[in-house]
Amino acid sequence: MILAVLIAFAAMVWFDLSKWVACWLAILFVLPTVWLTDYRGRVVRIKSSDPDKVVFEFKRSEYAQQFGQVNKIVLGAAAK
Repeated sequence: MILAVLIAFAAMVWFDLSKWVACWLAILFVLPTVWLTDYRGRVVRIKSSDPDKVVFEFKRSEYAQQFGQVNKIVLGAAAK
């Protein structure tokens, strides 16, 4: 992400752009990084939580079954 901001800053200086255009360029350059780190390759994520319950979402049902076995819990119907 730092690299994306540096590229946007360099483009601002090189092309004599306004700081607002450079900010939008930085946002545009950072978005793919955020998408890749947040959504791609994640095996498990917390879907919802409250003080009594945490709901996990698994990429594959095998992961959910192994998680249930290790933690000795009964899996919900969605995980089967």
